[in-house]
Amino acid sequence: MYIIDAHIHPFIEGRDNTGLVRYGGPRSPEEFVAELKRAGVSKACGTVISPTDGKDFADIKRLNDDAIKLWQMFPDFFIPGIHIHTHHVEASCREIEEKYVLGVRWVGELVPYMTGHDLYATRDAFPIYDLMQEKGMALNIHPTTDADLEELMQNFPRLNIVVAHPDEKPEFEAHLDRMRRYKNAYLDISGTGLFRNGLMRYGIDRVGKERFIFGTDFPICNPAMQVHGVLYEKLTSAEFEAVFSGNFLALTA
Repeated sequence: MYIIDAHIHPFIEGRDNTGLVRYGGPRSPEEFVAELKRAGVSKACGTVISPTDGKDFADIKRLNDDAIKLWQMFPDFFIPGIHIHTHHVEASCREIEEKYVLGVRWVGELVPYMTGHDLYATRDAFPIYDLMQEKGMALNIHPTTDADLEELMQNFPRLNIVVAHPDEKPEFEAHLDRMRRYKNAYLDISGTGLFRNGLMRYGIDRVGKERFIFGTDFPICNPAMQVHGVLYEKLTSAEFEAVFSGNFLALTA
């Protein structure tokens, strides 16, 4: 099974990773990659995050540059995701332009509560999403409010927006409702939710196999639990392929 994990938070040597895990985790980038491979992951994508860095755009740029370094270290495994920041619009647009030339096509997962901004769909930040939409990039976001997500999807219908975490049934139903109404809405299944038996079958039956992206949120969450959580579901071979890799590849072209 070819598996692309679209939601990880790796780290570079010298950057503190201890704030992301509760019971211990990988101690080096090499161990990080080895642990994901041990869980059955073929390739992985995500942003570098830090409990202490991210409030200023100089921090954001360092985190993004770390993602590029990891890509260079593990070119056959790591796919970089980058940050933007709604309080730094011009700098975010410059960063998108710079990293796009290098081959970056994925923004996120954005984690607003760590990087010091709360909502995505602020009018001042719209030029960032206009640029991403123009370039055909995908956006992976930690959910904020229903109203914020709604406004973002409504205003940028050609921007593929991947909301992270199914969560519990009320939140999952709200995700599914958005996915029915907005063709640019997707769901990354990392974090809380998949441990509820039958979640994938239920969701695919309602919005189709093309709308779900596989993710683990490693090293915060156990990656093997996510892999086997999907494998246990009663899906067809075409549905497994779509969720595990096909949908991510379609969004990143």
